[in-house]
Amino acid sequence: MAFVNKQGGEERRNEIAGADDINDFDPNDPTIVKVHYDLAAWSFDHRALLAEALADAGLPHAWEGDELLVPEITESRIDAMFDRLEAELGPFPVTLEPGAESTEFGLDEWSDADRALLTESLIESEIPFRWEGATVVV
Repeated sequence: MAFVNKQGGEERRNEIAGADDINDFDPNDPTIVKVHYDLAAWSFDHRALLAEALADAGLPHAWEGDELLVPEITESRIDAMFDRLEAELGPFPVTLEPGAESTEFGLDEWSDADRALLTESLIESEIPFRWEGATVVV
């Protein structure tokens, strides 16, 4: 799972480390240490399954665009949930970061089925990629 960054204050980290009540998570509170997960490559259906699993487990979270935000004190539980979902659903896409060294392949002549098969193969192989129309960038 792509870990983006952690934000928040050291003083709040010490204060919240022993806290049992994580339901008061405010993603806009600058004193709460947050963990960001970049899920840009995930499909809407996979994000919905994740959101449902988080809600069922009572784990606080918020979305900021394509990023999932969680309080740092729940990070290990969230990581375990990602592992469980990946075991159930198969590997998740790994996004190719902007500016990363890459090679482009124009696949205009490929059928939709062939491009879908390539996408599945890239995901299973955990190769970072992104599509730009009918061009795959790896």
